[in-house]
Amino acid sequence: MTNKTGNSESLFDALRLFHRSDSIAIFEGSVGLFILIVDLLCNLVVCVIFVQHKETANAFNVYSLSLAVADIILSAVAMPFSVLALFKGYWDFGSAWCTIQGVVAVWSCEASILTMTLAALHRYTKMLRTPFHKRLYTKGFIIKSIIFAWVLAIMGPVIYLLKGSSFAFVPAFAICTFDYYALDTTFAALMVIFLSIIPFNIILFCYLKVWRFVQAHKAAMSMRQVPTEEIRLNKLVGAIVFSFVLCWTPLVVVVFIIAFQGVLFVPREVCLFAIFMASTSSCLNPIIYTAFFRDAKKIFCRKIRCCCKLRAVSQIGPKLESTKIEMKNTSAQE
Repeated sequence: MTNKTGNSESLFDALRLFHRSDSIAIFEGSVGLFILIVDLLCNLVVCVIFVQHKETANAFNVYSLSLAVADIILSAVAMPFSVLALFKGYWDFGSAWCTIQGVVAVWSCEASILTMTLAALHRYTKMLRTPFHKRLYTKGFIIKSIIFAWVLAIMGPVIYLLKGSSFAFVPAFAICTFDYYALDTTFAALMVIFLSIIPFNIILFCYLKVWRFVQAHKAAMSMRQVPTEEIRLNKLVGAIVFSFVLCWTPLVVVVFIIAFQGVLFVPREVCLFAIFMASTSSCLNPIIYTAFFRDAKKIFCRKIRCCCKLRAVSQIGPKLESTKIEMKNTSAQE
């Protein structure tokens, strides 16, 4: 793609976002804000639950914590500025912050995908390669594998910057990311293959094998009296994998098309829908997690109620204080 073509694409894409009606701008910004709040609240609660109940921690809970941290980073650092850009219709925060947002967004998204891949491999080996699983999956190995996933996730943005490329605000996605208007197709292909297509295929392969194993050994599992918690965990992983693939597939497909055909090849609304779907995955994981475990459900609901009460108290507190001051002033005047 030539520089001239890239500049014209960038300008036209910016106009697609800028020249929306006020109602569409408010609607899209409101949807983004709602997803941001739910993402942040749900994943913060997951982290609080994990910290306060370390004694119940297992391998899957550690992977869930890694997912929650990635989602919190994305929600707290990247999403607020995208929401403001949706309301405004343009990026108004400078190139330096665009680079920060781009690195954080790509890093946290790839960390989520790779963490989900690790969780799928963990479940696969536990169900179908039990002796190997017992030898390999120590607490130290699990922590090291998560650290490796996070380091691998940031390699893409680091290599991209070292090549002399810069992050750009892509109006179609309402976020700063790789400059799709002048993107090296070789780099794009490697990113999509190694950090999206291969992990997704591993996730699908692992859980398909687990699902087939469970279906084929239902009777044997009931005779062996497999713990209810273990059966729930199988269902939980299946639900999370299904929702994860469902939410992320549109974005992976759109990015793949854009990398080779250009941003203008895909309607802006489709690009934004894909971003919203991927963001929705962040709040679904905690909700699905609590749906399958009664203890987690009770703790989750209790934490949410506490947050709501704290918010109510913070709103009522100043009003009570001002009322007291008024009463004192009235009594002093009397």
